Amino acid sequence: MIQYVTGDKGTGYQVFAKDGTLVAEELGTGGRYFIHGDNGLVYGLVQPGLDSQGDLPRPYLNIYQIVAP
Repeated sequence: MIQYVTGDKGTGYQVFAKDGTLVAEELGTGGRYFIHGDNGLVYGLVQPGLDSQGDLPRPYLNIYQIVAP
């Protein structure tokens, strides 16, 4: 998996099989970053926006499993 930030396309990622074949990609992920990846799982931190009282809620992790086609 390759994660990148570019000036013209923003953030994104590409996932490759061990033989180099591109199996998935997402461009323009809106500033979402993966913070760790291991054993077919990647972890992304999500910070929700302010709630109705103006408080910043606790962040949480999204966990994704990479499943080869």
